[in-house]
Amino acid sequence: MIRNVHIFLIFFLLFALSTRIWVSSWNDASRMATIQSLVEESTFIIDESIFIGTGDKYYYKGHFYSDKPPLLSLVSSPIYFVLFHVGITFSKHPRLAYYLITLLTIGVLSSCGLTIFRKILIQHFDVSTEWADLTTFLTGTGTLLWVFSSVFNNHIASAFLILMGYNYILRFKENQKFSYAFYSAIFLSLAGSIDFTCFLFLPFGFLPFIRKSWKAGLLYGLAGSIILSVYLFLNIHTSGSILPPPLNESLWIYEGSSFSINDLSGLAEHKNFNKLGEYIFHMIIGNRGLFTLSPILVFSVIGLLIRRDFSGKLRLRPELNIFLIACILYICLYLFRSVNYGGYAFGIRWYVSIMFIICIPIGFLDNWIRNGSKIKRILFGIVAIFSILISMLGYYAPFTPGIGFDTSSGELILHEGIIRPGLILTTSSTLWRFKFILLIVILFFLLSILFRRIKYIKVG
Repeated sequence: MIRNVHIFLIFFLLFALSTRIWVSSWNDASRMATIQSLVEESTFIIDESIFIGTGDKYYYKGHFYSDKPPLLSLVSSPIYFVLFHVGITFSKHPRLAYYLITLLTIGVLSSCGLTIFRKILIQHFDVSTEWADLTTFLTGTGTLLWVFSSVFNNHIASAFLILMGYNYILRFKENQKFSYAFYSAIFLSLAGSIDFTCFLFLPFGFLPFIRKSWKAGLLYGLAGSIILSVYLFLNIHTSGSILPPPLNESLWIYEGSSFSINDLSGLAEHKNFNKLGEYIFHMIIGNRGLFTLSPILVFSVIGLLIRRDFSGKLRLRPELNIFLIACILYICLYLFRSVNYGGYAFGIRWYVSIMFIICIPIGFLDNWIRNGSKIKRILFGIVAIFSILISMLGYYAPFTPGIGFDTSSGELILHEGIIRPGLILTTSSTLWRFKFILLIVILFFLLSILFRRIKYIKVG
């Protein structure tokens, strides 16, 4: 029987093989700059960092700072502190330092998140162990989760924290311990402190507690306000304002600035409705779309639809309804208040934060697939395979700085063409080709084992 510890180890080993050995973008360089500065200079100022060339920085009181919320870098800095004092520094061993920091933060959080995800499916949604294993495997390898588990970013961390906050809401429903309200608020507010748009989930998490007990609601509010206060204090300390730096236009007015009010997410606006419509199309089903680059999510929609009763209403746990509504609003926030498809990222990296929640309905397909027609199983298998292969392309190029994409179509460009599997095998080093092929063999070996378990075990 596969246990939770096995799930963690399988994914941790997968991420150990696939974690990048150097920064892939301004995005992770900016966060590494803060980590290096905190450990080596005891400051948030990144002027002396080797990553100062990142464009994701702002200017405040004569110094440069990372525009990323500092909390993730702050909690990751102890890892570099240890590495620094054993001689693994960014000046001497930059690639090894980056690899270990990324693996021991993002890799561990992603592995933990997938382990908790499986546990939630089995304990709170009565999904069979075999189907929960397959659903967890596809969530971890067939979506953007895998792509961004290979680089240092805030979205994996916020996805884990949102899932943990949701987990304690489910546990409160079954065992009404007031401490669960405290833990849920801590995790959800930490998610917002690492990725400020995720503060959206904080009021939604409040609803299940206040409906059951005003004391639980009060404790939830107290816990959330503590973390929020820390977040606001860090904003004031590093930028002089409670506003997140990307929303503070004055911080970006300096010579050589890479951003302005025209392209800062949250401040930029679409020129007309046609441009907005085109942007929404590519964000959902176009070249950079949620369903295009994680097609397994089509079955998440099907999982929701088969949960309808005869009146057409969804037969879901109210806690999941609340969080799915929050996910929809989260997506809408980026549809209407961003303009750049997440920069040079493969796919829309912002979606990673909600990936655990929106993949839960795949678990509802247990009976529908296993006791359904052969066509259903074949179709599911084909989509699963394509999802993994697409994620492999993202793993190869999670970011493509300096190469770019067509902002009118959202089409990712690499070497004057769309990313193609052939490019990976013809332009990569021998070691890269070997590792890429090895990962394909391992993934499809594991997938075949999971599918065989589904095939021979039917549920009534």
